Amino acid sequence: MASWHQNRQSKTIGIQLLVGILVFWSFGSFGTKKSYTFHEGFNVYHITQSFANIYIVQQEDKLLMIDSGSPGKGKKIERKLLDSGINPRDIDFLILTHGHPDHAGNATYFKEKFGIPVVAGRGEKEMIDKQGGDNNLCPTSFMGHLVKRTIAQKRYPSFIPDLSIDSPFNLEELGFKGTILPLPGHTKGSLVVTIGDAVFVGDIVRGKILNKKKPTRHLFVCDPIQNLTNLERIAQLRDINYWYPGHGGPIAYKSMRQFINKEKLK
Repeated sequence: MASWHQNRQSKTIGIQLLVGILVFWSFGSFGTKKSYTFHEGFNVYHITQSFANIYIVQQEDKLLMIDSGSPGKGKKIERKLLDSGINPRDIDFLILTHGHPDHAGNATYFKEKFGIPVVAGRGEKEMIDKQGGDNNLCPTSFMGHLVKRTIAQKRYPSFIPDLSIDSPFNLEELGFKGTILPLPGHTKGSLVVTIGDAVFVGDIVRGKILNKKKPTRHLFVCDPIQNLTNLERIAQLRDINYWYPGHGGPIAYKSMRQFINKEKLK
């Protein structure tokens, strides 16, 4: 019996080590740039940096950047943008879904070098002032504990957002057709951006490491009930067919609906 338990423990440790290797490989690499041109009235350009997503939404002659990647990667992201035919100087605004380092890490870089105004949730002020530090991370898995001790410890230069959001905001004020919705949960000032049939949801959900279009819980969820409520609120928005998370994706509405229904049974 003791031998069986030892073998089982060894297998568990082996699986955890394999997951750890996948995490560091995924979080330390640049993915290939992609573009999604099937939306009506806008295109989405997608750059994966350290498994975190940066999105550029092109709507007519306007460009909207959503999230900015991990600290110290600004020059590499700049080159990826140029390779995609996007001049960072043409980007009109940068919206941060939240203030964690892998999403707000290069906000200062793009703000100072290219003069891109930064939009953030008002509730993120404390985290931004702490350069991305967050003492309220609640890991949901071994992978979460690993990331909490490593990647989540990175810091970025603090900055002052040009626009702070704490209530629903019509993007027409910035020249776009869409909405910014404050959705506290993952962090105090988390934002969700809706444009056409797409919603950019930050870290309320993520795509799996080995199947990026299949949704799963994020690595950090302190209040699963609140998180599920937020997911359901987004799912009830009209005409949303595609979810663009901060990691993995994009995720089709049908897959999200199935995931939400399963979460309700837990």
